[in-house]
Amino acid sequence: MSELFDRLRAALPNLVFHPPATAAQINRVERQLETRFPAWLRDLYLCTNGIENPRNGDSYLFPLEGSEQSLLEWNQFIRGLEGEHSPIVEATVPACDPGAITTGKLLMITYMNCIEWAIDPEGGTQIILHDVRDPDHRPVIGADLVEACCNELREDQEIREKLFRGRTPVRRDGHSPSPTCDVELIYDILNTLLHSMIYPLENRIDAFPSGNLYRAISQRPGETGVLHILGWIRSEIQIASGDGNIPFVLRSKPSFYPEAITCLVKNLSDAILCILCLVDLDGQTAQTLDDRTKSQLITAAWRDRGGAPIPEFEAVASVLFRRDDLRLKEENPLGE
Repeated sequence: MSELFDRLRAALPNLVFHPPATAAQINRVERQLETRFPAWLRDLYLCTNGIENPRNGDSYLFPLEGSEQSLLEWNQFIRGLEGEHSPIVEATVPACDPGAITTGKLLMITYMNCIEWAIDPEGGTQIILHDVRDPDHRPVIGADLVEACCNELREDQEIREKLFRGRTPVRRDGHSPSPTCDVELIYDILNTLLHSMIYPLENRIDAFPSGNLYRAISQRPGETGVLHILGWIRSEIQIASGDGNIPFVLRSKPSFYPEAITCLVKNLSDAILCILCLVDLDGQTAQTLDDRTKSQLITAAWRDRGGAPIPEFEAVASVLFRRDDLRLKEENPLGE
């Protein structure tokens, strides 16, 4: 067994540890890379052939082989960049002299936030950042993989807390109880639909990599109503309601639209149709459409859905939207 594996499991129980690799796989990858793994890495692969964070899909250890995101293929790609004046290098590191790119003896074990995590096979257990845009700067981010993972997860959590200050997540997953309001029901319906074969695969991956539902908590005394936020697409959808139930005022700021759009809906089917329309137009399948066409389509889809207006309720929705906009300045130091 691997002491490092045991410590990883104990410190990070929520990560996904893939089934172990075999000694034959390790030997094959070592031969192809002409690199001898340190004993601790070999022992770790004999316990798990890859480590992932299920919340965001980040990899903390590449699988050995079999895909572009594997230890073998990624190191071959990086080594192929060394000294090459090629379109790939120029597109990847336009600010660097491609001839200066060198990994030395480093072995890339994963790729995080556009920067590799690397080790020196002859230099112990330290985890080193390797950025091809700045090859001479190689900071150590952890004495070993456990420390590096814990540091990264802690920093990620701190960033998320700052980003979503003024909002609180609403937990909805396969183990959640029955929906308590229409907003949660809509979220569950969309989550099921958009992660099933009913919906086009390319849209599910591109527009809905992960579903997040938040409730705004930045209201002030005397403000009525409740604001939920669907953080599922490039453009968030805000849902203002009296108590989480129909009627809703939907609001979004699509990337293709010149300003925020709103729509009053009085039944669940209209709410779902409006959200799906925005997903399609802001997703991969609509890349062939120009922004003007997208704007016309979303305007037509979101117009007059609710029939007669409800002035008092729509005034409450406007206050909720304005408060969440101010949240970015008043309660979120990162800005957006």
